[in-house]
Amino acid sequence: GGSGDGGGGDGGGGEGGDDHEENLPAALRRPKRRREQAGRYEPTLPRGQRRKQPLRHEDTCFHCADGGELLECSLCPRVYHLECLSLTKLPKGQWTCPWHSCLECGRTVSTAGGMLFRCTDCPTAYCFDCWPQGLARVDPTPQLLEPMISRGFDPSKNATLFVCGDCADEKETAKRRLEEEERRRAEARLEKERQRREAVEKARTRDEERERKRADEAQRAAARERKRIEKERAMQGTAMVRRVQTLGREQTSERRSLGEAHLAEVAQLEATVGKMREELAAKQHADARALLAKQHQALDRLFLELRDGWKPIG
Repeated sequence: GGSGDGGGGDGGGGEGGDDHEENLPAALRRPKRRREQAGRYEPTLPRGQRRKQPLRHEDTCFHCADGGELLECSLCPRVYHLECLSLTKLPKGQWTCPWHSCLECGRTVSTAGGMLFRCTDCPTAYCFDCWPQGLARVDPTPQLLEPMISRGFDPSKNATLFVCGDCADEKETAKRRLEEEERRRAEARLEKERQRREAVEKARTRDEERERKRADEAQRAAARERKRIEKERAMQGTAMVRRVQTLGREQTSERRSLGEAHLAEVAQLEATVGKMREELAAKQHADARALLAKQHQALDRLFLELRDGWKPIG
């Protein structure tokens, strides 16, 4: 009770002190302190160190890469189907996936010396003592780590990444399948290209054959035209020859007719000339005989006169 009274007295004294300060002049009053709300403490991280992000789990099972009802790991973004883990019911409390314990002995990172070997493609992990020799380790490249780091987990921390035999076989099988598919696609492309080239070649051959037929038809048409022209020319030449022959025969006939008429005229003229010559010859012969007779008579008279005596002819 005394302490309560003392507390009350202290409270009264405090209130009296405030009233006393209010009665003082403004120049003598003490300035009131402003209460500031305390902020949340956030530690400052060293430069280059990332702030831990909350886990953002994946959407597909890490074992079968399928969706559906998935069980989330409490340490990493991996999720699984219950049947992929051979579980029949959900585990109670915090649950960690097989990626965080050795497949052979079950030791975790803390009990395995702070180091596990994790497969990059399946939830298989080994400790150093159980890790099989001969498996291929994987370098922690940004392409491999960034998808997990962006979800709040670094798979290379306290772990060495590798590819287990089954995943390596699956990768090799998938690689061969992809190579086979690529080979088939390449063969299909080549076959398609071959068919396209064959189609182009057939089209080109068909066009060439069409052009050749067209050229042959043009040549045949030109040959027919030449034959027709030659035939027309031959017919024209034959007609002209016939016309010339007809004209020749006509001219020959005319010449023959003219020749026969001329010959007849010539024969008639020759007959007339012969007759005239005969008449002239006969006349000349008669004249000659008459003259000869006169000369004979004159000679006879002369002879008689000479015989009878010479007398002057007078």
